[in-house]
Amino acid sequence: MRPRARPALAVLLAVFSCAPGPAPSAWSRTEAARIFLVELHDGGVGGPRIGCGDSIVGVEVALPSPRPALRGALEALLAIDTPYHPASGLYSALHASPLEIRRLRNEEGRVRVDLAGWVELQEACDGPRVREQLDRTARQFSDVSAVEFWVDGVRLDSVLPPR
Repeated sequence: MRPRARPALAVLLAVFSCAPGPAPSAWSRTEAARIFLVELHDGGVGGPRIGCGDSIVGVEVALPSPRPALRGALEALLAIDTPYHPASGLYSALHASPLEIRRLRNEEGRVRVDLAGWVELQEACDGPRVREQLDRTARQFSDVSAVEFWVDGVRLDSVLPPR
């Protein structure tokens, strides 16, 4: 059963975690990072509207040790192994997917993320949620102009249901 986040809390998380300001570098070391999670079926109230009538919401998380921001953010997102993030109550469509970063490659802002493991979807709407969570977590950085995700040598879009 989902621990229900108060609507006001979800709005505050969206406002403060997505506040405008200079976007950090993907390659600078940090002790905290922003990940993107899903407010289910709220019609875009908590953040930008994504597929299935959900919102995508940025949440600040502490990292276990300083690391490059992009790697730290993606590792924190992939480490969530319960449907709902304990601190925010927001949903992670990646919770059942045993994925880890194999390699990050950057060519002038075009980033390729190679993941090992597989994608395990719990419901039909999880495909768009997975795409948005990964894409927004990576593209939040000022020096990432484009990102591609690969899972065991196969493009992520090939392992997810069509858009």
